[in-house]
Amino acid sequence: MILQTYEIFKRRMAAVSGTGFSIPLAAINLNFMYKKILTVTTALAAGLSPIASHAQQKAPAFDMTSIDKGVSPCSDFDGFANNNWKKNNPMPGTDSRWGAFNVLDKENKEVRLKGIIFEIIGKTGFKKGTEEQQIADYYKSFLDSAAIEKRGMTPLQPYLAKIAGIKTLKDWVKVSGEMQPFGISTVAGLGVEGDLKNSKVNALYQGQDGLSLGERSYYDRTDEATEKVRQEFVQHVDKMFRLAGFKDANAGKTVLEFENKLAKLQLTNVELRDPVKTYNKAAYGELNQLMPDFDWNIFASVQGIKSDSVIIQNKAYLQNTNALLKSTPIETLKTWSRWQLLTHFAGFLPKQLDDENFRFFATVMRGTKAQRPRVDRAIRSTDGVMGMPLGKLFAKKYFPESSKQKVSEMIENVRAVYGQRVDQLTWMSDDTKKMAHKKLAAFTYKIGYPDKWKDYSTIDIQPGKLVENVVNAAMYRHKEAVEKIGKPVDKQEWLMTPQTVNAYYNPLNNEVVFPAGILQPPFFNPDADDAINYGGIIAVIGHEFSHGFDDRGRSSMQRVTSRTGGQKTTAKTLIRCRPNTSTTSAVLKYCLALK
Repeated sequence: MILQTYEIFKRRMAAVSGTGFSIPLAAINLNFMYKKILTVTTALAAGLSPIASHAQQKAPAFDMTSIDKGVSPCSDFDGFANNNWKKNNPMPGTDSRWGAFNVLDKENKEVRLKGIIFEIIGKTGFKKGTEEQQIADYYKSFLDSAAIEKRGMTPLQPYLAKIAGIKTLKDWVKVSGEMQPFGISTVAGLGVEGDLKNSKVNALYQGQDGLSLGERSYYDRTDEATEKVRQEFVQHVDKMFRLAGFKDANAGKTVLEFENKLAKLQLTNVELRDPVKTYNKAAYGELNQLMPDFDWNIFASVQGIKSDSVIIQNKAYLQNTNALLKSTPIETLKTWSRWQLLTHFAGFLPKQLDDENFRFFATVMRGTKAQRPRVDRAIRSTDGVMGMPLGKLFAKKYFPESSKQKVSEMIENVRAVYGQRVDQLTWMSDDTKKMAHKKLAAFTYKIGYPDKWKDYSTIDIQPGKLVENVVNAAMYRHKEAVEKIGKPVDKQEWLMTPQTVNAYYNPLNNEVVFPAGILQPPFFNPDADDAINYGGIIAVIGHEFSHGFDDRGRSSMQRVTSRTGGQKTTAKTLIRCRPNTSTTSAVLKYCLALK
């Protein structure tokens, strides 16, 4: 999944699914940042064994019960391989998709992480700031429904008071800047990441933001299903405002009309994939020239951000958004900000708000029928907010050094075969093959968990204060990101927690990363023979390798010149020139198949 979509979707879906949300990379909107992440939706299922027995049992190398021997593999291989699995694994009502990734994610959370958390909460006397204290108190704060109901909207009152006090556009910009560090969307975001043209140094990025439905097409499309989503959205906002006690008239209509206008100014998902079009480095002061009525100096200063330069995603968007803000009544902007605050924290508020949030974002948007039990959601929320401290304990218990060594051998084998496939291409010039080999040889990888763990002890986590805990975790991450601006990129940093059932290719580091969470059966089994493991985790490893050469990953290295059919072309043209012909490389076929 591309981070552009991932960050917005994560915020909207987090409380819905009960995961909380992962602490943002910069604790400010990073929806415009440039990464490729293998699409995985976290999910649960029923019927796994208790943690004690699970730890003692070895997973079977290959589950033969999934095979339907009544079907010929020559005529229907999918039916032969998967019919029985499908029959025996109906999709739970708590999920909108189901597969091997989801089953493993369930086991990691409901068995492994649950066992770790339950072991911790069974003890007392933890020193403030220790991983155990933070994990225990956060979990308890999410599980404490009585305290959540009693406190009601009180945790949000300081921010609601600031919104209520807004009189001018300048005031609105200031308040928006104050709330963005803990994830509250506004029309534009600031984020910190390695400079795409100088990946050794961290840079400040600016990008579009603010669409509650996730991306532009939900506002553009005129098909019946999307029209219904927009109608439901209006009703949803109205109901959320009523439940929260807000008095804004026609809030749903107001929010949708504003976001409709904002969406028309934004780049499409396809356009956002263009690393050249979305890279516009400028002096920071140019932001004020493009948006003279949006005080970028105030917006940055209240977040503690200082930078001489910024990489702008789309200059036209800033100019057009400035005009939109000037023509929008200040009361409309206040209503919209109240909505962004409310929807962001809805899953951490009283049950009526939580349920309505789930109804729209999970049931209407995704077709998910049922909310997970509070205990399961508490585990996922703890995983989302305190992921790295929890991941340290997960890795220690479930991913030995021997597994890391084995996976490393498999990655090197994929690298070797990938290089052989490049050599076999008939349509690629020798010069281009040399460049491909150069990039392939430069690939680095991370396996399992970080070599060095960060210190999260300063995050203030308290029992009975769920919203404040979420804010404190996000503010820690924001401060960490701000301190990176202009400094060298930490090549050892992980962008996923060890327990995540996922993997990613990071073009800035030209690296592939495989967390311990996905290096579990059925994808990787240290007790199985090579045939089983190569049929499992190699699909993931190869997928991530292919991202280094896809429409975006190839741009992380200088564009190369090559020849096809006697005509000189750039690598950008080359990769798209003949994707469906018989001469298409096996590498590209593999990449496209995995899309």
